[in-house]
Amino acid sequence: MKPRTEAPFLKGVRLSRGAWVIGIGNPCRSDDAAGLEVAAHLKAAYPDCVSCLENAADPETLISSWVGRPEVVVIDATWSDAPPGTIHFFDAARRPLPAEHFPCTSTHALGLRQCVELARALYRLPRHLWVYGIEGRNFALGIRCSAPVRRAIDIVAAEIGARWFADREAVPASPPPAPLGRHSAERGADPI
Repeated sequence: MKPRTEAPFLKGVRLSRGAWVIGIGNPCRSDDAAGLEVAAHLKAAYPDCVSCLENAADPETLISSWVGRPEVVVIDATWSDAPPGTIHFFDAARRPLPAEHFPCTSTHALGLRQCVELARALYRLPRHLWVYGIEGRNFALGIRCSAPVRRAIDIVAAEIGARWFADREAVPASPPPAPLGRHSAERGADPI
């Protein structure tokens, strides 16, 4: 099934160029690493133009990271009845994040919804707080995201790049490293 995008608050919203990007997740919990993966893609593409904080949703660190920043984009995994790989988009500065997408249970100290509401109560929300949620299904121990979540990671990274950094030039992606034996043979060295 093809992931669908839900952007209920985006119509008519003017987006500025450039934002502080925060990827949240647990790299050892399969699909929960979705936010971290998006942040890693953006950090590779825009090293001089975007700052990405990889964060396990420690409330103090998360809230401190966006204080004084006018526009923040946060990416995290969600868990609801939607199919894996579904992309959700929310304006968390205007409305609380929906509990059906960001439940109280989390692989982090507190869930993103609880951190946002704590920041709201403390008057420490940025003026614009955009949240992308990537629907996951597998949160068991593991270091690989499922195929639908990997596709959504690429879509969200491209969308953030296009919406917030379109006027910036991306660094060309470097090719993946070749296996050691093959790489040596291609250079004329004896294969290992």
